Amino acid sequence: MLLRKEYVAYLYLFFVAFLEFQAIRIGDFRLNLILYSLVSILVLSLFLIRPVDVFGAFTKANFFLFLYLFWCFFSYNWSYIGLETIFHVLPIFFAALVAVALRSIHPDRIAIGYIAIAGALAALSWMALLVNARLVVLPDVVWRLSGVFSHPQRSALFMSCAIMFLFIYVNNNSREVDVRRYVMLGFILMLTLLATKARAFSVMFVVVMVFLIYYIIPVGIRRVYLFAVSISGVALYYLQSFVMGLLSRDADMDSSLTGRIPTWIFSLELIQERPLVGYGFASFFSDLTVEEGRSYISPHAHNTWINAGVETGLVGAILVTIYILYVFYSSLNYQRRTGRLSYAAALSLYIV
Repeated sequence: MLLRKEYVAYLYLFFVAFLEFQAIRIGDFRLNLILYSLVSILVLSLFLIRPVDVFGAFTKANFFLFLYLFWCFFSYNWSYIGLETIFHVLPIFFAALVAVALRSIHPDRIAIGYIAIAGALAALSWMALLVNARLVVLPDVVWRLSGVFSHPQRSALFMSCAIMFLFIYVNNNSREVDVRRYVMLGFILMLTLLATKARAFSVMFVVVMVFLIYYIIPVGIRRVYLFAVSISGVALYYLQSFVMGLLSRDADMDSSLTGRIPTWIFSLELIQERPLVGYGFASFFSDLTVEEGRSYISPHAHNTWINAGVETGLVGAILVTIYILYVFYSSLNYQRRTGRLSYAAALSLYIV
């Protein structure tokens, strides 16, 4: 049963990645959401998951996650987009249940499956580039590789997580695995991440890697390490003009962090109008968020808490915060207790 669960988990991960392929975009975004839910229900039915199994697996972190999801469901009652809120919550809800159903699989096994899928997608992206560059390169001010994903940022998210998982997996199993086998794979993943030129994802990736390295170096030199990191941060601050010049895409967009600052200001204004309950889950990507003087609709607020505040209000933002902090705190305790790096700690820090 455990082996079968592993294969199901790998297929499920590949399915999630597959829905981000450009080929699946047939003009009906709702179809994608329905497919997510149906496949998740299929996975749950394979293992005949009973309510008692689900509730028996609840940790305190899971409690706050599902409490937040139920609040998202409840926001349908005042949602700006009505029934669309339900369509957006259901895939996340069922995916969370799948995670509970597959909890008996060791995290290392899930991670190695994810890494293998990411490596295959990265290789496929570069091969597609050789065949027809227009299919896999975003038509932007500068050259950016989206690969088989619908946008470079989605590729960056997938690849950066894969690199973090690879680092954790190799470190946790350094006595059993041949590190040299994973060097080329890590290089391909890193090259793909850099080719996306997704700056925000790359910055958070570096932050997480600094955090992970801190926990694997000897305790006696951690202060030296933190000092070196601090000096590097100060140097980058004073060299920011030079660094931004290297990373620049467009002067006007860079001054507003690629349009993020106006989006944040606009989002905070929306929050002031409905501070407690927000406008309903998934309402951000609608005509609600058409900013004055712009026809572009931002798909999200480019900030976890601001986005939660707009959609689910102060209540939702607090629940998200408690969930993330609890996962991070529990993961740190795990690292201190076992001496092994935690995938959950890396992810909870990364999504901030």
